[in-house]
Amino acid sequence: MSQAPAQRESVGAAGLPRAGSPSGGVDLAPMRRLAPWRWGSYVAGDWALIVGAFAAAAWLSTWWAYLAALLLVGNRQHALVILGHEGAHRLVTRRRHLNDALTQVLCFWPVGIDVASYREFHFAHHRNLNTPDDPEMAYREMGAPGWDVPRPRWQVALRFAADLVGLGALEVFRIFRFARPHGWRGASGPVVLHGAVIGASVVAGAWWIPVLWWSAGLTSFSAVWRFRCWLEHLGTEDTHRLHLTAVERFLFAPHNISYHWEHHHCSGIPFWNLPRLRRETPGVPVIRLWELFRYYERCAKIASGTPTLDAEERQALDRRSPARELGG
Repeated sequence: MSQAPAQRESVGAAGLPRAGSPSGGVDLAPMRRLAPWRWGSYVAGDWALIVGAFAAAAWLSTWWAYLAALLLVGNRQHALVILGHEGAHRLVTRRRHLNDALTQVLCFWPVGIDVASYREFHFAHHRNLNTPDDPEMAYREMGAPGWDVPRPRWQVALRFAADLVGLGALEVFRIFRFARPHGWRGASGPVVLHGAVIGASVVAGAWWIPVLWWSAGLTSFSAVWRFRCWLEHLGTEDTHRLHLTAVERFLFAPHNISYHWEHHHCSGIPFWNLPRLRRETPGVPVIRLWELFRYYERCAKIASGTPTLDAEERQALDRRSPARELGG
């Protein structure tokens, strides 16, 4: 969908990345090598933080310990979904059944997501980025006017705070609508897993564990998910190319998901190699978080769910991006 000239100018303004591609001549083959043990170590690290949060809350047994656990658990739920995103791109192991089984059990089933449904949604997003056929357009439209730009920073911060106290629970159900299991076979895994955890918790007198888990999903997970979405494609024809501090990455964009421009242009590369890809593709400017939100305050008006490209424009940009691996 063609934009007005003023809008096109503003989308590429302030040093923000417009469509581009990794430069020719970059050898991507070494970066595509998978390392299941490495992915597994990050999964183990996230689960260790989650288990530690539960253990600390139970040991201290104070309201602030449970609150801190809720914040950390939701944050790491989001991190596990990001690692599940790697599995959706089949970047865990070349053995596809094993790839999907590990992704489901360790990352997606605990939050009620199904890898097949998520993959269908996400690959369509990659193929049709920012066009009317991008399913993220429908997702944003459901949340209108929450994704409208321009938007002052204080409104984004206020929305984050509201999500933290549970006012963003509806966002979780919007996510679930697009990534929920289809049919009884898809639903059986998460149902059995959660049923077993709930049953064991009740028998052990620790009923608060599943309560805290899902409370975290409806609060801190929702808040981080929505904030991270602001870092990716809003207000641009392609993908923002960001540099975040270590603290910002831990809080909002774990496991190199902030290297989202690199991921969209070379989606067959595991997340730990995306910084290397950035070093070898310096052509598109990299901006900081505060610069992105300053841009959002003065960019051209784009309503929630409005495409910034039509299909022909997307195809033209893809043709200029020889390293792009659509759909993983």
